[in-house]
Amino acid sequence: MTDGEQMDVSKSGDQTADDASPGQDLLFAPLTTFLDAMQASFDLEEFISKSRRELTDVENAFTAEASRRLPGDPESVHRQAASVIHRDIHEHMSARKDSRESEASEATIAEMRDDFLAKLRCDLLEVTGKPEYYHWYGPIWQRAQTRPDKTRILLASLLMSVVSDFEVLVSALVRALLLLRPEILRSDEAKYSMRDLEAFSDLDEFRRHCAERMADALLRGSYEDWMQWFSKRHNLVVPGVTDCPVGVVEVFQRRHLFVHNGGVVNSLYLLKIEGLSEPPVIGKRLTISEAYLQGAIHKLTVAGIKLVIALAAKLFPDPETIKSIDSLVSSITYELLMAGRYISVEEVNVWHLTFVQHPSPRLVAMVNIWISRKAMRGMRAIREEVEAWDTETLADKFKLAKLALLERHEEAYALVKRLIANEELAMRSWQEWPLFEGLRRYETESEFEPIGQSVQPFEATHTDEPAPE
Repeated sequence: MTDGEQMDVSKSGDQTADDASPGQDLLFAPLTTFLDAMQASFDLEEFISKSRRELTDVENAFTAEASRRLPGDPESVHRQAASVIHRDIHEHMSARKDSRESEASEATIAEMRDDFLAKLRCDLLEVTGKPEYYHWYGPIWQRAQTRPDKTRILLASLLMSVVSDFEVLVSALVRALLLLRPEILRSDEAKYSMRDLEAFSDLDEFRRHCAERMADALLRGSYEDWMQWFSKRHNLVVPGVTDCPVGVVEVFQRRHLFVHNGGVVNSLYLLKIEGLSEPPVIGKRLTISEAYLQGAIHKLTVAGIKLVIALAAKLFPDPETIKSIDSLVSSITYELLMAGRYISVEEVNVWHLTFVQHPSPRLVAMVNIWISRKAMRGMRAIREEVEAWDTETLADKFKLAKLALLERHEEAYALVKRLIANEELAMRSWQEWPLFEGLRRYETESEFEPIGQSVQPFEATHTDEPAPE
């Protein structure tokens, strides 16, 4: 970015995976696919969480089962019956509790149960018009009450998908490294006959085959095997990734546990997660909660980003490419910030600060860390650091960032208007960046005329189908 270009505070440039050279694209295209998959899983987890009541509701389960067993009646009849059964049961439970607390006799309680069943029979007859449904509905209600938790099944399936997506990323990185550094293939001890070689049109096709075969063989191993291949054989050391932190390893081991042992803890699982605080006991059946899945998505997202960026920096160490890589990290974390994935934003940017050399992406990383910490832990978590941040000699966009973080809205809003007018602040940054969320609310509450219009008008065409693969 030159001095004459419009500045975008949210990112240190507009570098994306699409801007990569063919060699870099071998790394960045799989990363884009991986991050899209992680975001989709994150969104699905939120959907499952919001839909938990509907997914676990006994009346919904009863209605679905009754519709399958008794298809001759409209679903609305079964749904009304479910509501009647549920209501009558709870009324009886409440009355029985009151009777026991008042020390009523067992005979009285038994009489109450007979009255409850008689009332339920009448109520169901009124709904269905068929006396036999009283007997048919009983087993259906019992089945609905003992159904498996659909949310647990969905969350466990999502965990398997998330781990598989990471495996696909690692496989792509292994193939990319072998294609970009073909000399590694010389260590391959596989032997080929002349007949084998005749199947390939040229040496490049043969190398691709060898890379595929080596990547496939490596992926049959464990997470620890993959990271050892990167770190020990190719000197790619990424803290929090290649050193196999127990939290990341546990995600893979839990996936294996669900695939091969129904989620029941065994000795192999415990051996692999040595060092985990409060490990479960052998024989315990583990579950996948919303919080656990969110944590797994976070851990693998961060690990994937770190692994790709570190490998790219190793393979393409020239200053211009490193600058582009720094800009790409800023773009990636900006998208995570927009999705509200503050834990991932904080961790990736803290890691980025350990090696970023150029001042603009370094400052952007600092700001995004503060945004995340403020969102997660409030103003107290950042106030001292931000107030101590000396922006006197920095560009106005960073002065603005400090004012916005500290919620000095009047000063910040005046500066926003000036920077946009001078084309020193991108309109997209003003409209999207979470840094300005409080300022945009201040604008609305103060009934000011909105700054600018949408920079991304609606498309004229539309489809309800998902985007093609």
